[in-house]
Order: sequence, then C-alpha cells, then structure tokens
Amino acid sequence: MLKMTGAAVTHIGQVRKTNQDRVLFSPSVGAVADGMGGHQGGEQAAAITIEILAGLSGQVSKDRFVDTVVAANRAVFEESERPELRGMGTTVVAAALHSEDATITVINVGDSRCYLLRRGELRQITVDHSLVEELVRQGRITEEDARSHPQRNIVTRALGLSDEVEIDVFELDAGHGDRLLLCSDGLFNEVEIDAIAAPLREIDDADLAARSLIDLAVAGGGRDNISVVVLDIVDDGHAEFIREQAESARRPTPKAAAAVFDEVESTSDETPADEPGPDGEGIDQVSVDPRPTDRLPVTDAEEVGDLVDVPESSRGHQPSASSDSRSGGLADDDRLMSEDRGRARWVAMAVIMTFLVAFLGINWFGSSAYFAAEQSGEVVIFRGRPGGILWVDPELEQPTGVAIEDLAPAGVLKLEEELEWTSLEAAIEFVDQLERADPDEAES
Repeated sequence: MLKMTGAAVTHIGQVRKTNQDRVLFSPSVGAVADGMGGHQGGEQAAAITIEILAGLSGQVSKDRFVDTVVAANRAVFEESERPELRGMGTTVVAAALHSEDATITVINVGDSRCYLLRRGELRQITVDHSLVEELVRQGRITEEDARSHPQRNIVTRALGLSDEVEIDVFELDAGHGDRLLLCSDGLFNEVEIDAIAAPLREIDDADLAARSLIDLAVAGGGRDNISVVVLDIVDDGHAEFIREQAESARRPTPKAAAAVFDEVESTSDETPADEPGPDGEGIDQVSVDPRPTDRLPVTDAEEVGDLVDVPESSRGHQPSASSDSRSGGLADDDRLMSEDRGRARWVAMAVIMTFLVAFLGINWFGSSAYFAAEQSGEVVIFRGRPGGILWVDPELEQPTGVAIEDLAPAGVLKLEEELEWTSLEAAIEFVDQLERADPDEAES
C-alpha cells in the first residue's frame, strides 16, 4: 500500500518583517497557505486554514477534503468581519493521498502552486488565480513579463473574501517514487523552474530538498515569505528500509547553508502536526520518513577523476631539489614578498570598491520606489520599499486625505498587497483608483 511522507518548511525571507505563510505536513495531508490583508489579518487567515486542514486524519476522501477547504473559507470569512481583520484572506494549495485507489487529490485557491516530479520530469499541476496569469492567458504579457510585473501579487481568488469560494480540484494517479512540491509564490517568483527541479531530482531526503529550495529563494532575493512542502509517495512495504538507508546517508548541512537556515521557523519531529510550535504561531516545519534512495546520484572515483582536468605534463612528475645558492634564495624571497604586498593592496582596494558600490546600490534601490499604506487611519504614500531594505527605511512622502474607513473591502485588500511604483504620480493614481465603500451601505 502507498503512503505519503515528507517535510514542510517556511522562511520569513529577506525583506518582510513578519511571516504570513503557514505550512502543514501530516501522513494524511500537506498544505501551504499564504496570508494576505495586513500583517495580523494575513497571519490569522493562514493560521485558521492550516488549523482546520490539520484536523484531517486517516484515509481522507475527496469529498471530505473539499468540504474541509470550504469550511476553512467560511471560518476565515466569518473572522474577517471583525473590523481589525477586515479584508483578510489566504491562498491555499493542498494535497491528500487516497491509498485505497492509489490516487492523489490536489486543491488550489489563489497563486500558491503544486508541482509533480515523476520519472525526473517536473510539471505544474495547478493554475494560478492571479491578475498576471490572466494577462498571460490572454496573450497580453509573456511569462517572463509576469515574473517582474508590478501587480504580480494581486490574486483573483482567495479563501475568506466571501462566504462562497470557487475551488480547483485536480485528481492524479499515484505511484511509488512520485514527489509533489507545494509552495508559495515566494519560491517560484525568485527561482527559475529548472533550478527548482534540480534539488527535487537530486536530493533524496525531503527535508533537505525543501531546505535547499528555501536557500535558493533567499539567495535569489527573498522578497517575500517562502514556504515549501515536499511530499513523497512511497510503497509502505519499503518504508523501514527507506528510513534506515536515508539516515545512514544523511550528512550535516554545510556551514554556508546553515547561516541561511538560522532563520527558518521550524518545530522538531516531536511536535505533533496538529499542535502549535513553541512560538505559538502554528506548524512551520515537520519532517518524517524520507524518500527512497534509488534516486540518489551515484558518482564513482573514475567519474570524479574525469571531472578534473589534470595537465598531461604534471602527471607522475616529482619536484626536484632547488640548486639556487643562498643569496639567490634571499633575492627570490624579497621579490615574492614585494609581489605579495602589491597583491594585498589591490585586494584591499577591490574590497573597498565592492562595499562602496554595494552601499550606493542598496541606498538607490531602497529609495527608488513608492508605495501606499495605512497610517493612523489614513492612506499615505511612502518613498522606499515596504518593510525597508537593510538600513534604508521607508519615509513618509505625501498624505492622500483618503481615510481607510472610506475604502471598500476590495480596496483595503489591494492596499495591503503593498504594490510598488516607480513614481509618485503612479502611486497617487493607484490610491485614486482604490475601490471606495458604498456610502449607503456604510450608513445602514
């Protein structure tokens, strides 16, 4: 019988001050929820969704799976009626294995994605519910344009925006060796698809594969929260053998990668999948049985030797004793010391120039955009990047005179997307186009 193993990891990224993503892995279901609607609202919407999905256990039927997502939408919508959580919502992508008929159900609302790796080929299963995806389907922009489009964060569907939700449901055949990737847009907006596929193919352990993808997204800029769930379909009869093989092959994470993962929010394997972690913010990382080892890359000594280009003249050559006199050796030492000092000066100058260019570049990038946000109940325009970039914090550029209470929920939701504009005029135009509340409804 088939079973599902895997791991879930989430990371705050390099720019955001809070992590509004929530992740889940249990033997019954894996899920990613990417919250929206302000820091508190986004976290709350994602947490409610994951908490409800975490209640699934045992064999989960397709109907029960869909009904659970519908219940999550209703719960988020009811919670969003609180004034401080107005306009909140969340994306969700989730997968459940049905062992009795060897099938997988994938559910999607929003722009978080599911990919399937089968026999080395990675393909996208879900379809994004986003503005840029609509523009791509209409042929108005290219896939490359979509990656950097200023409105790429606007979703056209999400849980919690109304009491009813349209859900995409995909059914797949399941087989031993299949690997599913569930992820938020913080991964695929920063990492090309070929780079995403590589660790999924080459790293057998689900937890290490997930962390490698987080590492790639952080290195790519980490402009958003990043969440990854890797799900492996394995034959239950091989599970114990797989576990023993993976444990013996597991190596410590290199120091360079460890520096990145210091900020990865996680719980230990002892933390139950349906209980909050030590920070009280829910499940951030769960890791259980790893992948079978039959997909680990094999490299023998001869192959390694072939990768190293050794000059023919140096093979088998033994250095001979120096015949220089003592005075000649001292002269050579003085010359080498002089060359070393010259190289050190050039290296020092290069380092200084690199830091100077980086400093000026970060200052320029950090202050070369505008965005609108709520401050003391009013919509204002800031100069800078949402959340700031390193030491460059956003600065108040101009009030707009628009009260937050005058905006419709859709207008508040769009404002909370923290869209960036290259000019003050464009930011002002954006605020002018925000949907306003109906005065008649407000009076009633």
